[in-house]
Amino acid sequence: MEHLLVCLRAWFDPARVTSRPEFSLGNPDWGRFEELAVRHGVVPIVHTMLARARTAAPHKVLGAIQSRFRMSTGASLYQAGELVTILGLLASAYIRALALKGPAFAVAAYGKVAWRESCDLDILISESDVERAAAVLAARGYRSEINLFDRGSRAVIRADKDVTLTSESSDIELELHWRLTKPEFPVGMTFDELWLRRVYVQLPEGCTTHCWSSLKWICDIAQFVRVHGDLCWSGVLSRARTAGALRMLLVGLDLARRVVGMELPAEVMRALDEDSEAIRLSHEAMERLARDSSELRGTERTLTQIRYRERFLDRARLFCYLLARHARPNSSDHGWLRLPRPLFGLYYLVRPLRLMSERWREAIRPALRNLAGILPRGLSIRA
Repeated sequence: MEHLLVCLRAWFDPARVTSRPEFSLGNPDWGRFEELAVRHGVVPIVHTMLARARTAAPHKVLGAIQSRFRMSTGASLYQAGELVTILGLLASAYIRALALKGPAFAVAAYGKVAWRESCDLDILISESDVERAAAVLAARGYRSEINLFDRGSRAVIRADKDVTLTSESSDIELELHWRLTKPEFPVGMTFDELWLRRVYVQLPEGCTTHCWSSLKWICDIAQFVRVHGDLCWSGVLSRARTAGALRMLLVGLDLARRVVGMELPAEVMRALDEDSEAIRLSHEAMERLARDSSELRGTERTLTQIRYRERFLDRARLFCYLLARHARPNSSDHGWLRLPRPLFGLYYLVRPLRLMSERWREAIRPALRNLAGILPRGLSIRA
């Protein structure tokens, strides 16, 4: 991990803007280096910076990274073209739509689609336009697990923030959003406000949900701040504080400082000094990255998410919401078993069955198989 961070810090070195400084990677485990670059989604940055490293990478590693970069660039360009087409189709149907993350963020922050890996497309629309937008996307060949034209889907729409649709012809995944964040992470900005400003949105909510388990998200924050150096930080912090998202923002900025050496404005440093919990959360995220720990799961993840909220009422609401979410049916339950509308109440019984089935598949069956391997000959367990 240390050698990968050296490479990322070289990318964010201010001298890179005016010159081509060289840097040394030392003697890394190149196989591990490549694995981490792929896992954390920073291959485009690594590909660019390896050409300037004084430490020559083995041809096999360079070839693998170049191949991954070409694949990533091709996929990103294809996704960008599809995004432009979809936005045009929605505009033709008089549906207002904003592009989120993905290729849109790559251009806004990095200047080139190829310099950031994109996994899918994200589009934000008004909640009142969900069914019409779904019809436009269906005509384009996109399908979802739930029927967005069914009256019962309105309950799912009210309880969630997006739905995933998959293209039948290209396997592109598109997340259709009608809210920026889940109900437990409100940010206080409506679609109409965002539409009037025509601003690109890259909020730390998704990163917070996953407890900053990817270096790509940290690089995104640093790159966005570097490109938009004229931000009015007093206004940014004030808006985040009003929305109850100040700690989420501070953790992301502090991680950018720790990981890639980004210099933070004085206003941000003062806000960090006043929030010791944000510093602790940033430190814990750094420790998980250093240990190469996987994303937090279960109770530990839930408790960490609660700590990201600085206001007591927000923490209490998030706790109650997360508690209730385990019992509330969602789109996954509708996709697992389709019931007619008069029987929708049975989804409260279907949900625990689905969760138990997933738990069996993910944990219990492998455990039984492992147990079967150590049993005396002649005894067996059917998993």
